[in-house]
Amino acid sequence: EILNREAISSTDLMDGVAFPHPNTPLTDETFVSVCVLDKPVQWGKHKVEVVFMASIEKGDMKDLQRFYRIMSKLITNKAYLDKLVKNPSYENFKEIILQID
Repeated sequence: EILNREAISSTDLMDGVAFPHPNTPLTDETFVSVCVLDKPVQWGKHKVEVVFMASIEKGDMKDLQRFYRIMSKLITNKAYLDKLVKNPSYENFKEIILQID
């Protein structure tokens, strides 16, 4: 489903970040998988170093607005991204999210 979405339009958002996701909700919970690459790769029109692969829950979308608010702040803030790239650990990612929220 993610590859089908990419075929429609690339999900590279800006230099450094891609946000791939399926077109339709497929899972029972909303989540995001994070990958910080050792070296940037060409993704659509941009070089990407951080990939946030999202899956949105089907049915009741309880905290979807909160999820999008946090993710948009994270993706558009170079300081947050730089901090994540320098230390791509779960603990650091969690700390960044807590700073945002």
